[in-house]
Amino acid sequence: MRQSVLACGILVCSVCIWGQASAQEHATYLVVEVDRFVGEANVAFPADYQIGLVEDLIRELKHTFKSVQIVREGETLPEGKAVLRLTGKVTEFKPGSKVKRYLIGYGVGATVVKAQVKFIDAKSANVILDRELKGVTWIGVMGGNSEGAGHQIAKTIVDTARIENLIGQQ
Repeated sequence: MRQSVLACGILVCSVCIWGQASAQEHATYLVVEVDRFVGEANVAFPADYQIGLVEDLIRELKHTFKSVQIVREGETLPEGKAVLRLTGKVTEFKPGSKVKRYLIGYGVGATVVKAQVKFIDAKSANVILDRELKGVTWIGVMGGNSEGAGHQIAKTIVDTARIENLIGQQ
């Protein structure tokens, strides 16, 4: 009995250590390039939502990673530093209804933004992580506003980067 408990404990510890080592493998990015997220061919994702999503991403990155340098798409990348590019395509966009959110509630009229998000090493163009992530606004003062879904997906993207240890702190 003691041997099986000991063996189980060793197995759990080795899995935890292995998980930490593999997660820390990419914790070297101190520069993040944020690209504009556009809709796939069949998804009408408005330009103002695209701009809003970039701004929400930048705001969340600055809030979560205080010392990380942020570069917008098209700006010059700093020399000699590893750069993580955040890019993606919106795969689903439902603008929802503020009136329904306000009058009915319970998720009715929710705004939904789903995106296939890629975390890419800018120098090598290797995809480090590729995830489908989702942002939803279904509540808020007087029904909330639809742009809140962009804010929610931005938080989810930054949380994913944090959990996966893709962005480091100085």
